[in-house]
Amino acid sequence: TEAAQQFSESEAITEAPSIVADTVGWRHAEGLSFVSDLYFQGGLDAVSDAFARVPQSTEQILHPEKYIDGEAPIVVTLPDLPTVLGGGWLEQDTGTLGEFLTGLYLSAFLSAEQAESAAEGWGGDRYALLEDDQGRQLIAMLYAWDSEKEGAEYHAAYLELAEAKSQGSWELVRISGTRRLWVGDDITVHIERMGDKTLVIIGPDQASVESVVDTISDLGEWVTIISN
Repeated sequence: TEAAQQFSESEAITEAPSIVADTVGWRHAEGLSFVSDLYFQGGLDAVSDAFARVPQSTEQILHPEKYIDGEAPIVVTLPDLPTVLGGGWLEQDTGTLGEFLTGLYLSAFLSAEQAESAAEGWGGDRYALLEDDQGRQLIAMLYAWDSEKEGAEYHAAYLELAEAKSQGSWELVRISGTRRLWVGDDITVHIERMGDKTLVIIGPDQASVESVVDTISDLGEWVTIISN
């Protein structure tokens, strides 16, 4: 029956990995909250208008006031990383994480409160996931934040994430200003902050990661702020 099928789907979501369950559950909970907020501020007309002008980011759903104010996401791009890396590297996926998935990623190693706070102030981002012909993977994540303070908060949170994730198994081999580089078995992690931008690169070896870092040397070059 339809009821039995819905129960089965609900049970499958509950038993799925937490990121799947959290993502599906978020759509229902935050979507309802977003619509309710629009309704209380502008009635059914405001809700109807949202179908014609859909939210552009999870940030706008989490913070309806940003949707109402028309605060558009900042456009972030990345260079052609397969060309930069060479040697059989191919791009497997690219896109935008947004505030919600950024917070969800951080919450795997930080408290929910700290992860949520660090993800707030999201302005825009771009990620690229690559894989080489040996099956090794590299991911680059470039963020633009609403302010330098927000960028610094994310940077600080990621330093704690790296410590929690590595459990002391990564060696911190380089510190320069806001730059950090850790090297572990088959993993190299780089993070840096330049004002209101942050760059995270996770790759299989130091040479690959540093070649991407050198290419994205000026973080601001890859960020475009659109005036409302």
